[in-house]
Amino acid sequence: MKKYIITHKEELIVCLIFIIFAFSFNVYRVESDGRYYYTFLERMLMIAHPENPITEIKSTGFFQSGCAYFNAPFYLCAYFLENLGLRVNFNGITLRQAAINLASNFYLLCSLLLAVAILKKLKFKHIILPVISILFSTSAFSVAVIMPSFNHTVDIFVTTLFIYQLLKLEDSKPGKVIWLGAFAVIAVFVRYFNFLLVISAILYYLSGRQYQRLKYFLYGFLGLVWLIPLVFYSYNHTISLFYHTSYLNKSTAIPFPVIPKYALRYLLHPLHGLFVWSPVTIFSALGLLFAAKGLKRLLYTLLAFWIMFLFLYGNMSFWNAGWSFSNRYLVSLFPVYIIGLSAFLQNKKKAFFNLLIIALSLYSVILFLNWQLCIMNAEFGTPADMIEAWIKGYSDSFIDQKVNLGNFLYRLGEYSRYKYIFRLLA
Repeated sequence: MKKYIITHKEELIVCLIFIIFAFSFNVYRVESDGRYYYTFLERMLMIAHPENPITEIKSTGFFQSGCAYFNAPFYLCAYFLENLGLRVNFNGITLRQAAINLASNFYLLCSLLLAVAILKKLKFKHIILPVISILFSTSAFSVAVIMPSFNHTVDIFVTTLFIYQLLKLEDSKPGKVIWLGAFAVIAVFVRYFNFLLVISAILYYLSGRQYQRLKYFLYGFLGLVWLIPLVFYSYNHTISLFYHTSYLNKSTAIPFPVIPKYALRYLLHPLHGLFVWSPVTIFSALGLLFAAKGLKRLLYTLLAFWIMFLFLYGNMSFWNAGWSFSNRYLVSLFPVYIIGLSAFLQNKKKAFFNLLIIALSLYSVILFLNWQLCIMNAEFGTPADMIEAWIKGYSDSFIDQKVNLGNFLYRLGEYSRYKYIFRLLA
């Protein structure tokens, strides 16, 4: 047991830190746009009486399908428990809704374990700091615990698993890469921009002149890619690249050729700009850009994936990601951020850079707490608004309370789930 702990101390530490904070912030409730995914899941499973009927949606379609498949086992377990008589309804939160939150926590925990495994595979010295920094600096934590019924956490998981498999299969026979190609189809089901993983894998194998591996990868992908139009037709009754809901229409879909006129806003705008809310990702980009000699092919491929991702999303007019901490549309780059940040720290031996990353991470954590406690407007607030609220001592969103340290800590304590444990022990 002692040897196991020493061998896997990084995995244990990052998982324990996530669990401690996730318990306090988990929402358990299905709400906001997450209801679309939840309702689709219930319709897919042919549940007779959906908990969250959204009658105005005529077809929810392909966009929700991948997330539903991953969440289905957790939902079904809760559904069967309810049918056995274990019924829970706490302020509208049912066992089935809580199961979705559990699923979201589970997939992010798996992503953390995979991220640690990737860094160990690449023989990086810095593991815990990059993983924890990206976890709390980006939207990864908030989409897992506050918006659990969205598809972002599952998206993080499939992207991280894809990169892990890509690296692990380097030591295997070329024929096994066929499974990576097949998994790419699953990733596209979760979020269809994940077809960029396919392009990235092709670039990776071509740059390494690994033509045999490329061949088997394409066999796996092309062997299952026919499922995509089939699912399109099954859910949307048309073979179309657009998903139709009451809140999205074809005007938001991507025309070709793309013109990423919103790309810089994703990174630099005060309203959820990635580099503004999550500045540690700047160093992730630098780590990929100035890659160490032995890792140039991999890290340049990941940088290309990041750029392509930004290029496509940069065409979307709803670039600000709505109600979001940092930019959640870019959160599936989670493993890329971690690898880049670890690569950056690998080349910097001075303790100054570790302290800098910790300081920037704490800045993002402070932003997160002010965002979550509504000191700034949750949808349209900026870091400047947070600073102004603290200077003036009031905020339009912090209702009936002055913005000061005492009220901040009191509200944070009231929000924490640990208060229930303390009350039981008192």
